[in-house]
Amino acid sequence: MREYADLIAEYIEKISFEILPIRVTEKCEQLLLDTLGVMILGSETQWSKILLTYFKEIGGKQQAKIINNKIMLPITNAAYLNGTMAHSFDYDDDLNACHIASCIIPAALAVGESINSSGKDLIEAISIGYDITTRIAETLDAHHLYTMGFHPTSVCGAFGAGATASKLMHLSHKQIINTMGIIGSLASGTTEWLSDGSMTKRFHGGKAAYDGVFAASLARLGYTGPKRIFEVSSGILKMFKAQRANQNLIDDFFLRYDILNSYIKLHACCTCNAPIIDALIAIRTENKIDINNIDNIIISIRETCLSLVGEPIEKKRKPKTILDAQMSAPYCAAIALLEGKGFPEQFGKDKIRNKQIINLMKKVEIISDSSLNVNKYPRPVPAKIKLIMHNEEVIEKQIDYQKGTYLNPLSKDEIENKFLVCVKSKMSEKNIRELISKVYDLKKIKDVGEIWENLPTG
Repeated sequence: MREYADLIAEYIEKISFEILPIRVTEKCEQLLLDTLGVMILGSETQWSKILLTYFKEIGGKQQAKIINNKIMLPITNAAYLNGTMAHSFDYDDDLNACHIASCIIPAALAVGESINSSGKDLIEAISIGYDITTRIAETLDAHHLYTMGFHPTSVCGAFGAGATASKLMHLSHKQIINTMGIIGSLASGTTEWLSDGSMTKRFHGGKAAYDGVFAASLARLGYTGPKRIFEVSSGILKMFKAQRANQNLIDDFFLRYDILNSYIKLHACCTCNAPIIDALIAIRTENKIDINNIDNIIISIRETCLSLVGEPIEKKRKPKTILDAQMSAPYCAAIALLEGKGFPEQFGKDKIRNKQIINLMKKVEIISDSSLNVNKYPRPVPAKIKLIMHNEEVIEKQIDYQKGTYLNPLSKDEIENKFLVCVKSKMSEKNIRELISKVYDLKKIKDVGEIWENLPTG
């Protein structure tokens, strides 16, 4: 039987723009615009600025641009920094419990700019990156990775970024296999940031982008990696205790394109909190709610989500950092009821200290509900809400697919509005319109460097 890396390499080699459905091209364009927006937003965060300072200090060959800055860096470091900016506010997309765009698109932009790739090249490479990341996440079961303390984004995204970089670099079949083998020694990332709201989560998308570009660059120069990195006793499927059949890695190649299922976020928080926000906004809209008359807010979510956003409950009711708030179901419930949205401004430090939000969080209870452990693909993260009022009135709402998911997608106008929210203070109206036009006609761009002409330089 052929090795899985061999079959993956064959898929990467054979995919071409001409065979991709038009829906894939359109979704690539939407995700590129969304990711550029969240990169610009994320460039202003403390954690991004620390990495920027570090990469400025070490310097290196000027190969690729950094968003909202005037500097250029080696492609590996540019992928790392831009990927960190993309994941910097937890506002990047999600699929199979992985923030895939922050791993794939910065890798594609860095490599593509350095070798003058076309828009069609970029679309091919981004689509491939999504397919490989998702298949690995599905085979390992990304939700199971969370229970083991691994962050699926940095574990699975590295392989997707390697696939993307390999395609753009036009690596040979053998070199692509080596790329996968090398990444097997790089893919990592724990979720210990959950315990104290520290910064390490923020660079996990960037790290995966870096790992992928680094591995492909080494393979191009002749560096080798184990060709059976997936299936053997010391391969990643065993190391990360894959929960599903190995065949999931290669099933339906050329028949399904996972990028189509990617969830473009409306709310700037953990995906598990998004249906909670949607449900409470709906309750707020459909009913005349007096916040002072709420006795209790009972939120039911799936078990994996409970460990991410609901426990320990006392800690989740008292977020100290922005990340704490983004990973807190009580906090997200409070802002949804009080402000009716979950944009970046709802997660500022001033909001975290807001007394009304603090008091409302005390009324939130989070429980797991086994009926919400739906085993579909892509796996939904439903939420059930029960509001209990002073007069004993009970108001209930369940959201199975939050706004932005493939069954409840954002419209083109909503995607553009999110982009405007992210960049409004950094870009002129002219540059915004020109950039949107270029991105939505990506297939006609001869050199991806054209995209950077309208982006802010700080």
